[in-house]
Amino acid sequence: MNPLLKTILYSTLTVCLTIMLIYFPDEALSASLRGLKMWAEVVFPSLLPFFITAELLLSFGVVKFLGVLFEPIMRPVFNVPGAGSFGLMMGMASGYPTGAKIAARLREEKQLTKIEAERLVSFTNNSSPLFIFGAISVGLFHNPALGVLLASCHYLGNIVVGIIMRFYKFREESTISESLHTNTKEPIIITELREMHETRIRDPRPLGEILGDAVFQSIKTLVVVGGFIILSSVVVQLLHLVNISGLVGHLFSAFFY
Repeated sequence: MNPLLKTILYSTLTVCLTIMLIYFPDEALSASLRGLKMWAEVVFPSLLPFFITAELLLSFGVVKFLGVLFEPIMRPVFNVPGAGSFGLMMGMASGYPTGAKIAARLREEKQLTKIEAERLVSFTNNSSPLFIFGAISVGLFHNPALGVLLASCHYLGNIVVGIIMRFYKFREESTISESLHTNTKEPIIITELREMHETRIRDPRPLGEILGDAVFQSIKTLVVVGGFIILSSVVVQLLHLVNISGLVGHLFSAFFY
């Protein structure tokens, strides 16, 4: 798209959003409070412990340990280093946006190349079992047994996406992450422990500072997530009030009926 047209489009959308906020202040406030309540009561308390734990595991070298252990699986199947297994497991356990967050942190730690991080985030940013079984199968469909089917389809779908994405930008890779395996004949458990220890030694911060930084980074990320939740809640409500969502629904209904 032409940069000038893009500027005009962004400016027009922002002006329209501002006008709708002024025209529907009460509805926008109610939608904002709903988004804030969802973030404060569900998202923040459920994700904060996982985010803090992920930061600590990265700092203490446990992810390097997992990288050596799972390199023989992750590299042939998904074409990402073994460290990506951490994002896969944490993403499945805690749901959105933990997988994306961990992929970004692994990229910052230079444990993944840019292309490998793109591959990893494509299949690790998924729903948690609590959301699938609690919110969807029980809360929405009132059928707990349906959760098994939904979870199976969801996670198997992620795995299939990961296998397909292993070929993503395959020919464009210039720097592949170095394999964590060494050519020595030492037992793999020794290699894992050595990698974990060396990673921890390279971080000079004391335990208190590591814990404080983990909490700070986790809260910072969740505040950003909360902002997007509130903004999305307001935008969806405004689109409903001006009947744009209804119009889009009618357009798509032609493809499903």
